[in-house]
Amino acid sequence: MREANVSSKDLEKKLLSLEQKVQQLEDIEAIRKLKAKYTFALDKRDWDTVLNCFTDDTYTDWGVFAGGSGIYKGKQGVKQFFTVDVPKAATFFVHMVHNDLIEVNGNQARGRWYYEEPMTWAAENRAGWIVGTYDEKFVKQGGEWKIKEVKVTHFYQTPYDAGWVKENRG
Repeated sequence: MREANVSSKDLEKKLLSLEQKVQQLEDIEAIRKLKAKYTFALDKRDWDTVLNCFTDDTYTDWGVFAGGSGIYKGKQGVKQFFTVDVPKAATFFVHMVHNDLIEVNGNQARGRWYYEEPMTWAAENRAGWIVGTYDEKFVKQGGEWKIKEVKVTHFYQTPYDAGWVKENRG
């Protein structure tokens, strides 16, 4: 049985601690939802929604993909990547992200996901797979989480029919 004589100061401390833990869990869930919103919009090629997921001063490194260096700065750079470079490289893709690790520190956060992406290379009209990780930084602006930085690491990029053992492009 618990003692009934707990001080109001102790209760205030516990309440504050619980409020902080709840806020952290709410922030983690908001970042998960942001990532889902981003990937669903990306796969539908809803570029306005995709761009709205990023900060104005975002920095992205998509790795070797779409024929460029993979590095794009600011929303205009990200817009170039998605609206010009990606359509030249891929006619179809579905981003499946999982095994998220999210750490929140106030209005900043880091996240890491594995991703699997069945896709079609535009130049060859050939089905393929890309698998790797997203390492990201997030910031909370005006009460809303946004993607600040993206670093994509490709484990493999391979034609579907060849598999990653026979042909790894990444």
